[in-house]
Amino acid sequence: MFCAAATRSAFAHARFRLSEPKVTSPGGTADQVVAEAGRYLRDLEDLVLRIAGATGQPRSRVEDDLSTGRVLSAQEAVEYGLISSITSR
Repeated sequence: MFCAAATRSAFAHARFRLSEPKVTSPGGTADQVVAEAGRYLRDLEDLVLRIAGATGQPRSRVEDDLSTGRVLSAQEAVEYGLISSITSR
């Protein structure tokens, strides 16, 4: 997760894609499928809260951006709070 560091920088040509974790096709019994779905939802909730906390963005915006697969340029990532600076080297 890119948001984990206290300071984050990227090159000017960098792009960032916000997306939900990939879903694997669960197999097994109905109980196993339900358990896997619950784990996925908990993981997604954790991701949303971490990104919202690191960027200062509202939870609803982070949820929307993850679900749509929003792509940010380096400058947009600074404005979003995902990175703190753009580096040239």
